[in-house]
Parts: sequence; structure tokens; C-alpha cells
Amino acid sequence: MKNDCPCCGSENISGDSVEILDSEARQSVGCADCASEWVDVYTLSRREVIAAPTLDHVGSIQRI
Repeated sequence: MKNDCPCCGSENISGDSVEILDSEARQSVGCADCASEWVDVYTLSRREVIAAPTLDHVGSIQRI
């Protein structure tokens, strides 16, 4: 995804904080040049495990 205004192409944009709900993350964004506003919507495409418990610790993990 490009980081520019979808209306005028300007890179003079800024966004509010990201709100996460269920499997989506949303961010309200606005363009300072043309005054357009939109919402960027992000969805989880995959998960990559960067650390996993060793077999010795699997039995001690509590499930919530």
C-alpha cells in the first residue's frame, strides 16, 4: 500500500491512532493538501512465530 493520499497523491498526510477490533485494525487518515479524509483498514494476513516454548515448558503453560 502506498503512503499517499488516494485523492490527490500528496504525501502530506497524517493519521490518528490505530484502533483494533476483532480481526481488523483501522486508522482515520487525512490529507493536509486537499482536505480529504479516509480510513485505512488492516487485516491479519499471517502469523510468524519468532519464539516458542521448549517441550520442557509446554506442560506448565496454562490455557485461559
